[in-house]
Amino acid sequence: YIAKGDVVYVIGDFSFGKYDETKALVEKLNGVKVLIRGNHDSRFTTGTFIKLGFSDVYDNLLLKISGVGKVVLSHYPYHPPWYKQLWERIRRSGYKRWYTQFRLNDYGMPLIHGHNHSGPSNFYKTNKGTKCVNVAWDIAKRPISEEEIITFLKD
Repeated sequence: YIAKGDVVYVIGDFSFGKYDETKALVEKLNGVKVLIRGNHDSRFTTGTFIKLGFSDVYDNLLLKISGVGKVVLSHYPYHPPWYKQLWERIRRSGYKRWYTQFRLNDYGMPLIHGHNHSGPSNFYKTNKGTKCVNVAWDIAKRPISEEEIITFLKD
């Protein structure tokens, strides 16, 4: 349950709808909504998202979670470990769906992300052992609570 005063982090790809459709969707959601912009959020400017009802809009956000420490919020997962070997081939191919220009490097800080709509699972570790939480709606089918995230990051 999301209470009116709870902070809700929307990790990108919020709406494909027009302004009025998106506004109606935002108004249905409880909580103070913070948007971490995703690749499908280019329809509106930051100012428009604020007018729609988001309190803040970020590309990435460093957040401190009590008992866990610093966590990165980004729509995009970390670069996969093979990224450096494939970078030149990806860049030359012109394939844009990798969104490599927005992905952060894995320096060991836990990451909460979306973008990957078919996996990995909600809770996983990178090849470097970094804990990540994939909150993509297609995987979870529900909001993932702060308690679930804290439990995973503490284990």
